[in-house]
Amino acid sequence: MLGNFLYDWRVFFRPAALAWLNGQNPYYVPEFALPPWGLPLLAALAVLPEWIILVVNLAALAWVCWALRLKWWQVGLLISSPPVVYSIWWGNLDWLVIAAIVLPVGKTYLFSLKPQLGLVDLVDWRRLLVLGLIALPFVSLWDDWLLALGELGKIRNMSLLPWSLLPGLFLWTRAPMVASILLSPHVSFGSLSAVSLWLVRRWPGILLVVNLVVWAVLIVW
Repeated sequence: MLGNFLYDWRVFFRPAALAWLNGQNPYYVPEFALPPWGLPLLAALAVLPEWIILVVNLAALAWVCWALRLKWWQVGLLISSPPVVYSIWWGNLDWLVIAAIVLPVGKTYLFSLKPQLGLVDLVDWRRLLVLGLIALPFVSLWDDWLLALGELGKIRNMSLLPWSLLPGLFLWTRAPMVASILLSPHVSFGSLSAVSLWLVRRWPGILLVVNLVVWAVLIVW
């Protein structure tokens, strides 16, 4: 566990961003499959000290908790949720994307970085048009990105499709981010942080039980 601290950032995201800055193909980095238009954002963070992703994730988490006016005990339940701990500890980008729900601008861009969190919100012709304009300058990398995306779908994938199709459609307007997870063909454990956030606002008791059960399983495992 300790050896995995900021693993995703150190091994995938940061090296790919630095490779891109040096004129190399970022998709030669194994398991890197972020859309190419996310590279400028990654590059801006990659030139900073390695621990910057921890600061960004914690700041995004704190901002979401403050913007949604979560009570102190709800914050405690949320930050003790296994997916939240996993995402921040491993240095993934889930909370940077989840923060889009409380940001006044940039939603389309951030949601597009992890469609498993923003799929429902992206199904809008205006946002798709904006996304197309954002993606156009990176067209030379599309083929490599799609190939990397296909390979990533074979590993570390917790998608429940097709069994989650009907629940996803039911939650389409009720909980868009949760619906996106249920409808996505690729889902990582850290992305389930969005489910934890939804539960802590709607049914905190259920999140408490889930937290206890998952931590018990992980400890025994």
